[in-house]
Amino acid sequence: MSLSKAACESLKITEGLSLNIKSVGPGEFRLGPIIGILTFPHVIVKKRLITYLNYAKRMTRTGLLYIFKPEDINSKTNTIIGYRYNEAANSWQKGVFPYPDAVIDRIYPNNPESHHKLEKVIGQNRIFNKKNLINKMEFYRALTNDSFLKEFIPETRLFRHISDLDYFLNKYPEVFLKPMDGMKGKGIISVIPRNGRLLCQYMDSKIPVSKQVDQTSQLPEIMRRVGGHSRSYIVQAAIQRMEYRRRPFNFRVLVTKNSSGKWAAPAVFAKAAIPGGFLTNRSLGAEYILLKNLFDNIKDHLPYSKDDFYDLVTDLSLKAATALDNEFGPLGKLGIDIIVDALGKPWLIEANGNPGRICPRVQDEFPEWKNQVYDHPLAYARYLAGFNTPI
Repeated sequence: MSLSKAACESLKITEGLSLNIKSVGPGEFRLGPIIGILTFPHVIVKKRLITYLNYAKRMTRTGLLYIFKPEDINSKTNTIIGYRYNEAANSWQKGVFPYPDAVIDRIYPNNPESHHKLEKVIGQNRIFNKKNLINKMEFYRALTNDSFLKEFIPETRLFRHISDLDYFLNKYPEVFLKPMDGMKGKGIISVIPRNGRLLCQYMDSKIPVSKQVDQTSQLPEIMRRVGGHSRSYIVQAAIQRMEYRRRPFNFRVLVTKNSSGKWAAPAVFAKAAIPGGFLTNRSLGAEYILLKNLFDNIKDHLPYSKDDFYDLVTDLSLKAATALDNEFGPLGKLGIDIIVDALGKPWLIEANGNPGRICPRVQDEFPEWKNQVYDHPLAYARYLAGFNTPI
């Protein structure tokens, strides 16, 4: 079916665009899917739309996809100013579009006001990740509500008073102080009782720093210096971690929703801290390592076969994603961080709602990921939009 130019203008749909038709009742139908990607203002102002080119190329013949920023939403006219990729012209073109059927939110952290404006028109449960900054206490509480998952979460408490820290130091040989909403490892402090004093370790940029204090009452000053005056902290039991070539490591499990709205774990990557460091954040110098090299190094220390351990790690991640989705969803893509203790038990540490890019060399172990990183969010967006045919 083709639409006249006047009909396209009235519907705010680009003339000649290929859309699916879906019956929604007697004599009524919908055209779609219309997918919006909500992004940072600077991405559009500075014309950095190449970030979304791979999404756009996958939608050129299967619907309408456009990019927009929060300020582009017009609640009075129920339209949105955005940019659509024109394949024939190989350029992004500005236009006025109808509200989308579903939204992929790429702003980190989310802009709740934008969600409110959109949901008044498109309805609930059409935006993902609905919450992409899941702080460490939210993560802990959501997962410890699950009788299975709570066995794989280090004990964690909101730091309110020195007595909270004293409790953990009397119970565990090492404790972490972490900013509750921290990112990229900034502000994390390791505290180890040693010879009647407390050894505090943290990262200053990419340089490990050690400082000794006499008593726990001196810790808040270090927390303010390292994490900032306004930061809320958690206290967490430190896991005595297994190491890769004398360096702490962690797994990042990428979990995504598919075209049926179900969670899948299409890729797993690993990172190791810099020599002498104790954090596995890329921003602090940690490097990606091949799973093959990692497993060759640690296999004799695992109580499972490589395949069984891999299955356990992915199963934990899928269950964690489901628990978080039930609490904060819709979610469509997460990075679940897992560490391994000295006995080979995996521990869930946190979830990243806006996982970064993975270096190409490591992606070779999961060659399909370079396509899935775009295909899966689009497939889930189509599912939320009610057009869940394959892309």
